[in-house]
Amino acid sequence: MPLSHGDLQLDGEPSAALHDDAAPRRVWVPGPVIVGAGPSGLATAACLKARGVPSLVLERDACVAASWRHRTYERMRLHLPRCFCELPLAPFPAGTPPYPTRDQFIAYLDAYARAFAIEPLLGARVRAAAYDAAIGFWRVTVDIDGEGAVATTTEFVSRWLVVATGENAEPVWPEGVEGMDVYRGPVMHTSTYKRGDEFAGKKVLVVGCGNSGMEVSLDLCNNGAKASMVVRDKEDEFFSESDGFPRKAFPHSWRGKNGLYATGFTRRGLMGSSYDASRIAADIANQWSEALARNIVAHNDA
Repeated sequence: MPLSHGDLQLDGEPSAALHDDAAPRRVWVPGPVIVGAGPSGLATAACLKARGVPSLVLERDACVAASWRHRTYERMRLHLPRCFCELPLAPFPAGTPPYPTRDQFIAYLDAYARAFAIEPLLGARVRAAAYDAAIGFWRVTVDIDGEGAVATTTEFVSRWLVVATGENAEPVWPEGVEGMDVYRGPVMHTSTYKRGDEFAGKKVLVVGCGNSGMEVSLDLCNNGAKASMVVRDKEDEFFSESDGFPRKAFPHSWRGKNGLYATGFTRRGLMGSSYDASRIAADIANQWSEALARNIVAHNDA
């Protein structure tokens, strides 16, 4: 089952190499550490729980699904029918329209987390993550928000690390746009756009024709703005240094080396997240079962 952050404690001594008086507090996590409590992270935690594997979910914001809750525009709907967007093990509730609204999808994610008792450690910002070959574990350094502006630093130690920060965790700005450095008008990313009525009667240039660019352009036009659109033609061993995505293309992008996984980077939306979550959970569960069997044999032989 997913671990509650209140249940975390040192549960063993993986190696003497972990002892260092100058280091931050260290916590041994028996299952995988999942970074991100969006759809991909929640789905992975739920699939692991269904297979009897505990997990710890870390989330930098103060809620689950923060990007959907705080960095989407009001008119947003899912761009695929709901049957392609539901997470593993839990369909949308009866009566949900074919294309759920933003608020309906957020309510679905909240209910999903409750149904699987997923309690992320909120306000937990990952500062660094590195694989320690000497002990065969990942060491994840996290700054955890405390009361006021005080943050505490904790190092979580786990055999597995799942990166579930998603494709849109950070705004991406175009580079090399001529004139942008001298333009004096307002410039915003779609992650801060809410609705088009404040642009009524104004000329607005939208850069990009993806789902967000197309829908924001329509919203602007529906609210009386004069919208134009600009369109362009379309390393670490696991993640590309150029765009931060896994180097291997879907459907092989979910697994790296040394217990490192990535979910939500398929460029196939929520359906890709569900695909990743199911395969990651199965792979970790197999290793979990093998390790448990070895421990039982060792105990019986002792």
